[in-house]
Amino acid sequence: LYINGQQSSSSVINTGSVPINMSNPLFVGRDNREPGAEGMSIDEVAFYNKALSETRIRIHYETGITSKTSIRDTDDDGLSNLWELENNLLPNDSADGPLNLAAFAFGLASGSPPPSLNLNEDANGFATFTHPVNPNALGLLQIVPECSVDLGQTDPWTSEGLNIEELQNGERRIRSNTPMNTLPNDFFRLRVTKPE
Repeated sequence: LYINGQQSSSSVINTGSVPINMSNPLFVGRDNREPGAEGMSIDEVAFYNKALSETRIRIHYETGITSKTSIRDTDDDGLSNLWELENNLLPNDSADGPLNLAAFAFGLASGSPPPSLNLNEDANGFATFTHPVNPNALGLLQIVPECSVDLGQTDPWTSEGLNIEELQNGERRIRSNTPMNTLPNDFFRLRVTKPE
């Protein structure tokens, strides 16, 4: 049992499935026979299908995260507090670096290099590649695919002319509108940025 983010007590309980009787209400903090404790309140209730670590319980309490899809970014660096704690970073330190922004955006661990991208030619001769997307980064970061014929020297990087398809497996497929056998060839990059 944790109270205000600190462990108060512990005990071994039976594990397994919990029978649900939809004809009776669910009570939190008391049972259906007795009133709850006077002067106490319970907020931010969340149910999980696994035990949470002490670190995760602490960050839930400190930032008010109530589910794995909640997004909190205390230091406004584009990284969720939960990801920072799970990767031994501080949620109040905005100097986590661009490598960590890329790692978070792609769903990797802190310090991981960005994923390598394999450029392929589709059946119609167009350049395509896929990249992973971290669903927990949505709303905090965006991955912007861009192309240029000369690495942005005279031809600016742009997303125009790229088709973006969200795939069922959590990846995105990027397809150029320029056939691969057309000169000059495009260079591609993925720019990780915070939404405006």
